[in-house]
Amino acid sequence: MNNAARHPCHTLHLWLSVVYLSVLLSLMWLPVGGLGIRMDSFVLGIRVDHLYHAAAYLPAVALLQALFRYRLRRTWLNVMLLSLVTESVQLLLPYRGFDINDLISNLLGVSVGALAVLLFRHLHSTHAACE
Repeated sequence: MNNAARHPCHTLHLWLSVVYLSVLLSLMWLPVGGLGIRMDSFVLGIRVDHLYHAAAYLPAVALLQALFRYRLRRTWLNVMLLSLVTESVQLLLPYRGFDINDLISNLLGVSVGALAVLLFRHLHSTHAACE
């Protein structure tokens, strides 16, 4: 019996991660200017595209943590590196551009995602202790 048959949640995490990374890389590397989304507008004084960047990386830590079962710090560092790579590759693309503020937004999304994993673990362990 293979691992996926014994652990159906692992298969689900694998597929979610593949879909997530495919969408993320497509959004980061393909020309998306024709989507009609105004990226230069502001919400609460923050550019919308920076909110999109943070939101795009928010689930990364949780998905990859569940998939690879690394320590949270290692997963956080790996996703930080992924964020740096995806933004840096844009230097090589003629229709995209590197923006340090996008990178900061990516890193903020990664960090908030890691904090959410910690909070979930804490709440889950507290709830389990109460039963």
